[in-house]
Amino acid sequence: MTTHVYFDGGTKNGTTRIDPPFDGDLYFQAGLFDKEERYLRTDEIQVVDGVTYTVFRFTA
Repeated sequence: MTTHVYFDGGTKNGTTRIDPPFDGDLYFQAGLFDKEERYLRTDEIQVVDGVTYTVFRFTA
């Protein structure tokens, strides 16, 4: 289960997010003023302040 997400690329590059547990391979991030972007889950991890995040990479 994934809860901690790190966004790689796109307008969310380098931002993190904590969500309820989910198993999805694709994660869609849509904000009020941002276009919807598509991110694909990778096998990579990113450690930020001692917390491990699953990396989701932007796909055009």
